[in-house]
Amino acid sequence: MPDLIKHVLEDMNKQLDRIIKSINPLDDDLIWKKMKDSMNSIGNLCLHLAGVTLQNTERCE
Repeated sequence: MPDLIKHVLEDMNKQLDRIIKSINPLDDDLIWKKMKDSMNSIGNLCLHLAGVTLQNTERCE
């Protein structure tokens, strides 16, 4: 595996750890609550990030 890919994967894992640490203290209601009608919930943003990450990793295979 090329070094660039290794570094990108390591960075993505660090960022995932940060997201998990930020979300763990929250209950489900807060994760899915929209603070304003014009905003997305934290849960929705996480689903979006997961989908985009999956799409991008499938392209690399």
